[in-house]
Amino acid sequence: MSDAVTEPIASAADPVAIAVRNVSKQFRRYSVRNQSVKAALFRGSRGTYEENWVLDDVSLDIPTGSTFGLIGSNGSGKSTLLKCMARILKPNKGSITVNGRLSALIELGAGFHPELSGRENVYLNGAVLGLRRKEIEQRFDSIVDFAGRQVAQAIDQPIKTYSSGMYVRLGFSIAVNVEPEVLLVDEVLAVGDEEFQRRCYQRFEELSSSGRTVVLVSHALSTVAAMCDHVAWLDGGKLLHVGQPQQVVDAYLTRLDFGRPSVVEVSEGPSVRISDIVIEGAGRRRTSTELGEEVAVVGTGEPVRLRMSYQTDRPTDLPVFAFSVHTLDGTLAANPSTLGVAGPERVEGTGTVELEVPSLMLVPGAYTLGAAIFDASGEHAIDRKLRLVRFEVDGHNPGETRGITALGGRWHGPLFDLP
Repeated sequence: MSDAVTEPIASAADPVAIAVRNVSKQFRRYSVRNQSVKAALFRGSRGTYEENWVLDDVSLDIPTGSTFGLIGSNGSGKSTLLKCMARILKPNKGSITVNGRLSALIELGAGFHPELSGRENVYLNGAVLGLRRKEIEQRFDSIVDFAGRQVAQAIDQPIKTYSSGMYVRLGFSIAVNVEPEVLLVDEVLAVGDEEFQRRCYQRFEELSSSGRTVVLVSHALSTVAAMCDHVAWLDGGKLLHVGQPQQVVDAYLTRLDFGRPSVVEVSEGPSVRISDIVIEGAGRRRTSTELGEEVAVVGTGEPVRLRMSYQTDRPTDLPVFAFSVHTLDGTLAANPSTLGVAGPERVEGTGTVELEVPSLMLVPGAYTLGAAIFDASGEHAIDRKLRLVRFEVDGHNPGETRGITALGGRWHGPLFDLP
């Protein structure tokens, strides 16, 4: 499509596992739905609906042997595209060509018969995926072992008695042990525990190294950036960006962090660059066992300063400065900016911008600090550094340790003996 930002991810000679060509998919959103023939006769119509295009002219190639990520907000169309690849849904326009045996894990418990046992469902699913009974018997022990001890103990129980985690374990285990050439996986892995997710991602790496293709829909952006060879970003059914994982993830996060419709640099090249980001608090530091380096430590309710240093290649008029604070799982906790504030009319040379926060009301935990500079139109990020500085917040109020924001209030009333 004409407005998508893409990079070549495969040459004409490279084999393609999935070719998506001008795919559009429409659903009907009914405001009035006739539930019976009688209702249709009385209303004299078949119902009232609006056309909702959840995919709009999407084209992309997924190279054979790659791990390919699909990202985007809820409702962006990524799961619908995956279902079209799996032939669960048929596009209204365009075509999808899949080369090789395909296995899909898209919906929790899809393909399972609730009244059958786990053992019987293994054979049923294997048959649906094209395996003969002898082939399923050869793989049966591997499937159950991968699914884990809890599933193995209940393998002869009706699957309707399984927990959601056991559903996922068994479904994923079947999907990856039929030796698919193309594996499609939706966000269902989020149901599994951390240990199981690690084994799943290790299995993805094994499949990729053996020349298999994995297409992964996930909101776990750090995982996508680390695991995938290429990433596509969908928004409102349109393909916005295809390219290297970290580049696409950064573009997506900039949209989330700073609310800007564009993340490309201004056409003349960056005129202002962020040279440093600093958080100043109580001055305490702690060695991070996770990163192996020192991190700043501030307390809930303590004053802090956020400072951004910049240098310019040429004078720049009306820049917009912004900071972003995230939790380690990627949740945006704060996003202050100079938009709407009487900021500098022009910057040149080198300088600093500081934000004084009189009371940092974040609950204890680990956070990252990033920054960005936008041009005067507010439409282009001149420079950005996401999640560059890690810091930790500690506190002394055991009543405020969850969530993101600490309210810092005081309890009152006849039940509380407080001054």
